[in-house]
Formats: sequence, C-alpha cells, structure tokens
Amino acid sequence: MINRTLLYYPNFVPQKGSWLRQALLYWDKVGSIIPVEVEKRMNYEDEFKEIAYLKSEGLFRTFYPESIIYDDKKNLKFNKIFQEKIKDFDYTKINNSIDSIHKDKIDDLIIYNLKKKLDERKIIVCESEDFHYIPEQIMYVYMSLLAKSLADEDDELTIPSTDYQKYRDSIYKSSKKESENNLTSIQVLLDKILPIPEPKTPLKEIIKFRKKREQELLNFRKKIGEFEEKLSQAKEQDEIKKISTKFSEEIREGVIELKHKLNEYKIQTLLGSLELLSKVTNPAIFNVIIVNVANIPVVLATTGIVVAGSICVGKYIVDKNIEINQKFRTSPLSYLYHAKMQKIIDPF
Repeated sequence: MINRTLLYYPNFVPQKGSWLRQALLYWDKVGSIIPVEVEKRMNYEDEFKEIAYLKSEGLFRTFYPESIIYDDKKNLKFNKIFQEKIKDFDYTKINNSIDSIHKDKIDDLIIYNLKKKLDERKIIVCESEDFHYIPEQIMYVYMSLLAKSLADEDDELTIPSTDYQKYRDSIYKSSKKESENNLTSIQVLLDKILPIPEPKTPLKEIIKFRKKREQELLNFRKKIGEFEEKLSQAKEQDEIKKISTKFSEEIREGVIELKHKLNEYKIQTLLGSLELLSKVTNPAIFNVIIVNVANIPVVLATTGIVVAGSICVGKYIVDKNIEINQKFRTSPLSYLYHAKMQKIIDPF
C-alpha cells in the first residue's frame, strides 16, 4: 500500500492553526521542506516542537532541498523551469513586501541571476547570516515550484499543499487564456464540510484517534478519493453534476459518522474546507467557469443553526510551462486546506 504524504510549503512549519491537524487526520503522513543543517535543530527549538513529535511517531517526513540543489541534472532542469516561469514577470508590480528564504533552500546561481535582474530595476535583495530576503511575489513562485519538484521525484504519493492560496496559484495558474499548450484541470472546493480538530487539540489525541478509528478514516478518505477519480474521468458536464450530487449524499453520511467518532474522543472540531486540483481526461467538458452542484446542510444540534456546506466544481487552467507528473495518473495536482471558523459544539 502506497503511503500518502501531504508536503507542506512555503515555511518550515505550518502557520499556527488547523492545517497540521487537518492534514494529520486525513492523510497518512505530512512533510515539509527542511535543509539538512536546519533539521539538526528540530529537537531543540520550540518552532519545530510539533513536527519533531510527529517525526518521533513516524508521521512526519523531511524533504531536503539539497536533493535538487546539489544534483547538477535536477538543478539545471529546475533552474530552467524557474527562469521560464519568471521570464515575463512584471517587475513594475512588485510591492515593498519581502519574504525570507533560508540560504540552503535556494541555489547560489538563482540568487545571483535574481539579484542581477532586480538590481537593474533598483530593487534591493538583502541577506543575513542564514536568509535571503526577496520580493514575496517571486518567493511565491520559487517555493511553489520547489515543493512541486520534490513531490514529483518522490517514490510515494506526495501532493504539495499550502495554507496560502497565493502560493498555489503562483505556480499552477496560467496568466493567459486557454490555449492548446495549456492544461485544463478540474478544481473542486469542498467548502465548510470536513470536520477538523480545533487548533489547540493535542497532536497525541489525534494520533490516538487515528489508531483506534483507522477503518472509519480510511472509509472517509476512500469516498473523497473515489469522487476525485470519477470526476477526472467524466466525459460531460451532466456527468459531473450527477457524480457530485451522489457524492454530496455520501459525504454527508460520512461526515456525521466521523463527527460522532470524534465526539466520543472528546475532540472539539471546526468545519474545514478542502480545495484540490486534478487532471481531467476530457477538457472539452468545461464550457462554464463554475458549476455549483450541491448544498449540504449541517445542523448544530442545540443551537439550531444551519451551516450550509457546498461542493463546487469548475475549471482551472494550468500554466503550460508546468510539467505534470504522470507517475500517479489519478492523483490530484495540489491541495489547499483552510479552516472555516464555524465551531461544531455538539454531536449531530
């Protein structure tokens, strides 16, 4: 059985919030891009406390940027794609926002060429002992591309994931209209549907739940996986609507069952969202930008409040310069997790 890893980017660790807990609940493992020298500090610095704990439990994987940077062939290919991606970059739109990137995450040649381009436009690239400071828009592109490249070369099923939509879009989304060179993919939003542990939930409680309720979690994941695969194989829009409507009924049952089990373990939850991109076999099915196919009401028992979740399916044009890995043909291209702050207080 292939392990499924969600590879987080752009930072070493996710923002404080629900991403890590949501990923841990629904995926086999989580990972992050951490240089060798930084990894040595994981057991000693508070910033890495949670992922160090997950690593000790066998649930966290380190992805080393050096595996690309120090491999001449891979680095050459990566550099070429990166330069192509920023070739038409509009430097006049760069604002004053800068972001940091650890020096071991980026090749010296890329920084040299980047400084040269930015110097010509009187944009300064600063640095400290461990970090370069570059315009955040360029950072979006670089870190997104690095995550995708590391996921592509992994032997297991690894999907890049972020809690920043701007990072996902900066690498996948085409800035131009459809053309024969671009790839039409399917974009699915499961909005305010997934029960996820609150940000303050101890990781050990989620791990305990995973071990005790493995089959229920596998069944729930299977429903989402089958939905993704059926959508990718759809031949026409009516078929997408039928698949999505049926899934809305199945997922509601799955959510109620999973929520009951989480309540048994006294794990308080929020309603989370999942946005994914997948390949499609017939791009011609998309003549409409967005198809809103279902609404799933979730009733909070004591308050009587109805929170309307939804499933939205539409098209997403992937940049022609992004090579799509075919190792796992039905696997999604990217996941975007974010929590909606509707708190589920009581059982269904």
